[in-house]
Amino acid sequence: MRRRTHLKRTLLFLVFLAVALYSTSRFSGVVTKACSHSVQCAELNLTVSATQTLAKAFPDHSSLVKSPYGFIPERKERDSCTNCLPALVVFSLLREDLLALFLVSVDLVVGHVFVVCNFESQEKHAALVSVTRQFSECAEQDTSRCKNPNIRHLHVLSSTVNVGFSGSFNMAIQALLEYRFPYVVFNNDDTRFIAGRLLAAKKVMETTQACMYFLEGFSSFGISLQGVATLGPMDENFWPAYGEDCDYWYRAQLKNCTLFYRGGVVPDQSTALGNENAFVAHGDSEHSSSSTYKSSSTLGKLVANTLDEKRGRFAYLIRKWGFNSCDLYHEVINALRNEDEVLQAMSEIELKARGVKSMRPYGLFQDVNSWLKDDWLKEHAVSPRAANSQWAPKEIVWRDSDDIKLENLVESLNAQQGERASDEYVSTVNPPGKKQALYDFYSREKHLIDAYSAETEMRDIALVPSTMEKVNLATHTQVHIPVVIVPVLSETNLISRCLRSIDVPVSIIILIFNSNIVDFSDEGRKTLVDLSEEIDALSTDFAETLVVIRTRENMGYGRSMNLGMKLSPWAEWWLCTSADVEFPPSSMQSVLPTIDREARSGAMLFMLGIHFSAVVLTQHLVQKVGYFDENLWPAYVEDCDLMLRVRMAAVGLEFDVDSISDVDWEVPGHYRYLQPKPSLLHVGQRGSTGSIGQQIARAHENNKKYYQKKWGVSSKQWNHGRGIFSHGCGIPMKGQFQSPFNVSGNSRWEDLPFIQAHLEAQRLIFSS
Repeated sequence: MRRRTHLKRTLLFLVFLAVALYSTSRFSGVVTKACSHSVQCAELNLTVSATQTLAKAFPDHSSLVKSPYGFIPERKERDSCTNCLPALVVFSLLREDLLALFLVSVDLVVGHVFVVCNFESQEKHAALVSVTRQFSECAEQDTSRCKNPNIRHLHVLSSTVNVGFSGSFNMAIQALLEYRFPYVVFNNDDTRFIAGRLLAAKKVMETTQACMYFLEGFSSFGISLQGVATLGPMDENFWPAYGEDCDYWYRAQLKNCTLFYRGGVVPDQSTALGNENAFVAHGDSEHSSSSTYKSSSTLGKLVANTLDEKRGRFAYLIRKWGFNSCDLYHEVINALRNEDEVLQAMSEIELKARGVKSMRPYGLFQDVNSWLKDDWLKEHAVSPRAANSQWAPKEIVWRDSDDIKLENLVESLNAQQGERASDEYVSTVNPPGKKQALYDFYSREKHLIDAYSAETEMRDIALVPSTMEKVNLATHTQVHIPVVIVPVLSETNLISRCLRSIDVPVSIIILIFNSNIVDFSDEGRKTLVDLSEEIDALSTDFAETLVVIRTRENMGYGRSMNLGMKLSPWAEWWLCTSADVEFPPSSMQSVLPTIDREARSGAMLFMLGIHFSAVVLTQHLVQKVGYFDENLWPAYVEDCDLMLRVRMAAVGLEFDVDSISDVDWEVPGHYRYLQPKPSLLHVGQRGSTGSIGQQIARAHENNKKYYQKKWGVSSKQWNHGRGIFSHGCGIPMKGQFQSPFNVSGNSRWEDLPFIQAHLEAQRLIFSS
């Protein structure tokens, strides 16, 4: 009996001891367990340089602001890091244990660590975020709870999809363009810094002028600010991974970049020379490298798809450059080096001697950083992303507006160097010819997207505007409207009526208030005041649902709708309506199930009234034919243009106008006319009263001429036609135009003199 009692006491003591150890050193237990399976345990010892106290290194931490991809630091002049590594970026997807090991291995004070959390599953994503939280307390005054006080600020760039290696890199570059660190180190989460080698890497990047620093190939590499300006984003046609390194390295050769390569043989560390020069350990106990994709059979299959002989990564490289640049890249990166080496880019003669056939992407673009951003959606397209199109994200990360920010960086570096923009090393990041108006617009658009993206995230609670009833979407079985977009100009006393006539649940209402374009008479100024007061009242009533965006210019109908869609890319479809529309009782209830079902099945658009007074646009439409043509500004005819492109996408350019019907589901991708009964109450042109109404009428005529020139529509045919062309859109001349403005090849029709003249004429109308 005593033996049993003693045994029980012993067991209880061991249990309590285990619980105590776990509760006081929970994370240390994880590290110890992981360390026992790692290549080298010694490198995981947490060390802080005695000469670098946190108070000296980082006297004040920055605040956080919401970005499209997570929380990123708000730049402050006083937020300076003395004698520390400016920034680290780590890509994570599946292995929270490897992410923890990487973060623990940081043995040098780092100003900012950005963790790019891709999405594989809700469980994995939550596990990754959980790890980051254990390292995010280091910015507080009390660092005793911090898992690694060397990490001064940790920021999570979170994605709701797996954007792949290239997309992760581009996501980080988007954030880093804001802060312009002199250099940044990028790492996969299956790497860990060898003790003391991060300091060595820091010294290399501060004393060696280069675009990139290959610490361990593209598993661990640094890139300078000059390198970012010179090379720009990675090609996201490489998805989910592999091949982007060969492409980016080859572009560095064509851009005349100086590159740093570590000594030894990459990635082999089996030799004494390799161990001596290695900066990181790579892999885990089961995998010597590429641990992430080898840890998932699903991801492994996607990577395997990129080896397709006809459509995979090597086929795409040959398509893009005329040869497989991986052969040349691996020859250089894996060369045995007795010591670290800095190499200049190969000359054109050297490249051609090694089999290079093309210095221009696809044999088309002048700028080597250019890549086709929507080609992968085409049938039989050749690229890893096209080979995985069924699983790849619907949108790429890098945007046209990001090119503008990249140009800003280039201009800034040129100014610092006292050089003109003709310096080839920097100025060829983007082809010349960007118009100031385009620059201004994208800068403003990016500002609005950054400012409001957090407010337009999908909500758990929807609102029925007609009754103000709140609906829990997690338990609600009926369909709802994801997003309602309403552009507003001067529709006083109509906006509230429009919104309150919607009798179905709505997740988000985006109101684009084009507030500064009204006539400047006393009546016009009063209208603006009344409208502002009405919108303020709506903001109170619809506080949890309504997002009001006040622009600094009249963006027009098309641009306003485009902005609303870009602000809510998570939506399957959008209800785009004019403010002077009223929905009859039960009208939306009757058509909503059909809209939601067909929108998810590939339909492009649904018309709910006359023309686009109320129209549903879908993700399928954006992917296939794009957004509204913003050159049709400020309003009218943009509907004709979009419907024509929908028809072309469905049945091709050569089609019989007489065969077009208002309801046609035989060919996937057609639109449908779903006019509720009774018809929508549409006041019509209430946003176009007073002197501005006359100006819009003149602009309408100009937009007609633009459309006619774009698609070859005769002025005599303008008011003739059937189906979608029966309401004043004209009939395209069969067989005449094979592309907008009949422009073919690599020319940019946006740069045509006619386009610039059209936009200037429109601006002159409203400047008077």
